[in-house]
Amino acid sequence: MTRLLRWLLLSGVVVLGCEAIAGYNDVEPWPREAGVGGRDAQADALVDRSIADVTQPDVASDRSIEDAAADADADAGPCVVRTGNDACSDVPRFTAARQIVDGVGDEFCDIEAMVFDVDSCPVSFPSEPPDMPERVYLRIAWSPDAFHLHVRVVDPAVLVNPDPDRLWDGDAIEIYLAGASGENLTGSYNGTNDGGAIQIVLAPPGAGFPTRGRAFFNPSASQHTNAPINASIYAGRRTDEGYELELRYPWSAVADPAVRGARIAFDLAVGARKDSDAGGRQIQCIISDVFVDGQSACGFPAGTAAQPYCDDRTWCQPTLE
Repeated sequence: MTRLLRWLLLSGVVVLGCEAIAGYNDVEPWPREAGVGGRDAQADALVDRSIADVTQPDVASDRSIEDAAADADADAGPCVVRTGNDACSDVPRFTAARQIVDGVGDEFCDIEAMVFDVDSCPVSFPSEPPDMPERVYLRIAWSPDAFHLHVRVVDPAVLVNPDPDRLWDGDAIEIYLAGASGENLTGSYNGTNDGGAIQIVLAPPGAGFPTRGRAFFNPSASQHTNAPINASIYAGRRTDEGYELELRYPWSAVADPAVRGARIAFDLAVGARKDSDAGGRQIQCIISDVFVDGQSACGFPAGTAAQPYCDDRTWCQPTLE
């Protein structure tokens, strides 16, 4: 129960109608005639809790514009990033005694990074992406208590979305995580099933805004929810070459114990925008290419590939090393 209460303090839940998120991934996410109903009992229990009881204030939003500007002058990092890991295959053990969540990532110096360009991902939207300069260095690790992540993005033009409900629609990263794998992944997720499956969107500082974070859930093909997350578990900063984002996410109370040899579900999407007049992100790069029919959990036409925001079975299932 203690772990469950701790999870509830990390994220609140705000229910949105289909219309509010149509175009979330540049497609109509559900059939137009679909209603908002269809919540399961767990989703009802979570949604019906008082928002005041479960939502922590987004402390990062209280930081001043001057603080965000200071982040832009920060150094690029404490060590040369080692490369060679495949985040869809292996998650190394976190070796630092403590993670200070400040965006710097100096606790990840011995963690090898997965490196990729956003315009050459296994899956991207649009399917024929424009030429984009962003290059990503992704480092993930695990400990018995938490999932640890640091992302360094080489990005000459950081353009974030000012709308907190649409952080994904600009320069941002989307983290998909569940402390479950295999048959324990069921598609739709609300944070209390499938090993606490969750989607976290982090946007770097920019345009006078500090680093911002938000949690998204997909309880059914006709419903999506989102809420701000506790700012103590994530941080970001601007660098001379782009930006960095860091996360320490405690395992959900409903996740299996994190032990060596276990498997989890994980995926990462990177949104990028280089033109200020583009109106939003110009590409979404996704590292997992697992195909799942999008009809059941996403409400897509039969035979259409599901997307990670609405079906956790599309996520990678790496092994904890």
